[in-house]
Amino acid sequence: MRSTVSRGARHFSYVPLLGLAAVVSFAKLLVYAQLIGVEAFGSLSKMLLVSSAFGMVGSLGLQSVVSRDLPALFARGRVRRGLWLLARTAALTTLVAAVSLTAILLGLRVFDLSSEELALGLVHGWSQQIFLLAAFESRSRLDMTRYARGMVLRSTAVAVAGAAAAGFGTGAAGIALVEMLLTLLFFALTSHGAIRLANLSWAWFIGAASRRAAPMPWTRAMLLMAGTIVLFVSLNVDRWIAADLLTKPEFGQYAFAWLALVVAQSIQGLLNSSLLPLLAQRRAHGQQASAYRLTRLLTLSLLLAGAVALAPMLWGLNQLVRSWMPQYAAALPLLLPLLLAGLFRMADFWSSLLIVIGRESTLLKGQSAAVVATLAGYAVHLHLSASAPTPLSLAWLAAACALASHGVSAASVMRSARRTEAQTVPG
Repeated sequence: MRSTVSRGARHFSYVPLLGLAAVVSFAKLLVYAQLIGVEAFGSLSKMLLVSSAFGMVGSLGLQSVVSRDLPALFARGRVRRGLWLLARTAALTTLVAAVSLTAILLGLRVFDLSSEELALGLVHGWSQQIFLLAAFESRSRLDMTRYARGMVLRSTAVAVAGAAAAGFGTGAAGIALVEMLLTLLFFALTSHGAIRLANLSWAWFIGAASRRAAPMPWTRAMLLMAGTIVLFVSLNVDRWIAADLLTKPEFGQYAFAWLALVVAQSIQGLLNSSLLPLLAQRRAHGQQASAYRLTRLLTLSLLLAGAVALAPMLWGLNQLVRSWMPQYAAALPLLLPLLLAGLFRMADFWSSLLIVIGRESTLLKGQSAAVVATLAGYAVHLHLSASAPTPLSLAWLAAACALASHGVSAASVMRSARRTEAQTVPG
């Protein structure tokens, strides 16, 4: 156990730098909320929801395959195979974005967004996804200094430019456009660094995007995409319902309270950026028991720390809103359930471990059951109370989904760990 903690501490030594990127991204959203007003913040939040939805399905599951397989490929010295997989995935994501834009031009609409807002949300999601694909190269090599530096530089540049756009009165559309353009610039810079490190050229990389050098892992990709969609529904079903039912000013209030979950997801994502390749390499080297221990240690530590900080955080947020942002006072009753949801989301690394150890089907079945059960319970509650969905009830739906998702994944990991231990017992 001591050696596991020591190795984990060394590997996570770059988390403070990654944490700075998360703080900057969160502060950026607070600045947007203050500068552009409640209604425009509602519009921006709906566009960002479209962006994140595209991020879940835009690569048809190949992004999850890359995230899992690239560390093992690099560990075995198969760098060209890894970069080829990155290039092909980026090309496919671009094709899916082009098809989706065509559907928007033909009349596709989501929520109450205009065609221009919907298109910007989609392109914003595409730029985010291909940038993250490029960033997978450094983190899959466990070169966390380079990865963290790139994330901080991009977050800072996007925050400054986005705040400037908001200050100049460009509104939600201007902010989304600026963020998209800067993200594409950082995609180009990050890709260039990866290509140069591998002693390759842009001509090779562009050619790899269209070259069929090996069969694509479509079966695994489709299974992983199905699991990702279920996880996305579990995480965002309350926001999706709210975005569809609430007006832009009302959704602006809900989205402001939902920043609690944004922070939790940022923390989880930043830690996962280090944990996922580390777990993948340990599994590749036959150290699956060590991967279980590290996941359990990190999860339980975060749950304990979050539980201790919950009450002080709730009090501090109430004081902050009442003193500095009173226009969002209607969001205050939503904070408790969304903070609870954030706690369970922040500490859910069980799902990542299930993907790493090849239990995608287990993850998909468990998460599907959790989502269905939670939504069924919510529907029964609405029927028995003879009421329509409200922002507060949707916030509690988010908390219930987070708890169910966390519990199901934890139970699946524990069962898998017991089977692994049983198989290693002699006789």
